[in-house]
Amino acid sequence: MSMKDVIRQKRKELDYTQEQIAEQLGVSIPAVSKWESGATYPDVEIIPALARVLKTDVNTLLCFKQELSDLEVGNFVKKVVQLAMSKGMKDAFAVAEEKMREYPTDVKLIHTLAMTLQGSMMITESSDIEKEEYDSKIQSMYEKVGRSGNTKYANQSNYMLASRFIQDGEYEHAQELIDLLPEYSALDKKMLQANLWMKTERLEEA
Repeated sequence: MSMKDVIRQKRKELDYTQEQIAEQLGVSIPAVSKWESGATYPDVEIIPALARVLKTDVNTLLCFKQELSDLEVGNFVKKVVQLAMSKGMKDAFAVAEEKMREYPTDVKLIHTLAMTLQGSMMITESSDIEKEEYDSKIQSMYEKVGRSGNTKYANQSNYMLASRFIQDGEYEHAQELIDLLPEYSALDKKMLQANLWMKTERLEEA
């Protein structure tokens, strides 16, 4: 949730009116209304007092949550797919990018969105220029996860990137990423390596 949603939800849970919140904080009712609509944010110096009035902590109020749960990621991905199907990739990317700005360190979210957007592109219509732009964004998402240090998702993203590089004929980049993958993994490193050798005519090794 965003801050405006937290303020509104906590106020309603306590059965407070906007006027009661305003009175306790010494601010105007329109100020509270604007916080809940997202038109403005509370001043920094008032945030601790607002958290106390709403019986919550500052981290919750400021939405300092690092990662989404599996269920939250799943539900959000469904929303992105529905947008891609109904309105197109532009809207799907816009919503995805907004969520990634909200959770910039959530590598599970970023990796899952990269795969989802990549899959959605295959079944929706976009111009060649749009496809190039979207493809570049997806690659950047995989690269960010690959650099994250989170072994599980970094390996998965590097696998996806290596596959893309092989397809695009960028064999040196593909080999660099294959070398980073673990020898024993659910990701079939040997198959990926064989595919690369086939493309570079190293048939005996493949």
